[in-house]
Amino acid sequence: MLATKVSHATADSYPVMGTDTAFLLTSAETGGAFTLYRVTAVPGSIVPTHTHAHEDETFMVHAGQLQIIVQGEVIMASPGDVVFGPRGIPHSWESVGEVPAVFDVMTTPSAMETMFRELSVLGPGDGMEAVLEVCARAGIHFAPIAQS
Repeated sequence: MLATKVSHATADSYPVMGTDTAFLLTSAETGGAFTLYRVTAVPGSIVPTHTHAHEDETFMVHAGQLQIIVQGEVIMASPGDVVFGPRGIPHSWESVGEVPAVFDVMTTPSAMETMFRELSVLGPGDGMEAVLEVCARAGIHFAPIAQS
């Protein structure tokens, strides 16, 4: 495997669930060892409680504030903070504060590119069932959302 340099400005980027997700290093570039992507999430963007069957996630915050809940523990992450979320453990995140949260996510082993590509082409008419189906194929399962 050769060294790889990637610029955020030229990375493949996908709009998903109110965020911009740019892939900095993919499975092809790391030999499957990990995927590294940068998320820019406007305040209020949220990924609800879910579990990864196959990969761990490490969040590295560069700007804004990110609230990460890992198995019920609320973690407020600020620029410079790193938070580890192991596979099989329910977690969620939300961009909180007044400015967009910018953070890198490293998944180990590598796995996420196909799911993000598939999610990015879903339209509003596809509904939540389509989102859940794409995620389930990637081994990501969401907790039931309480109805009020």
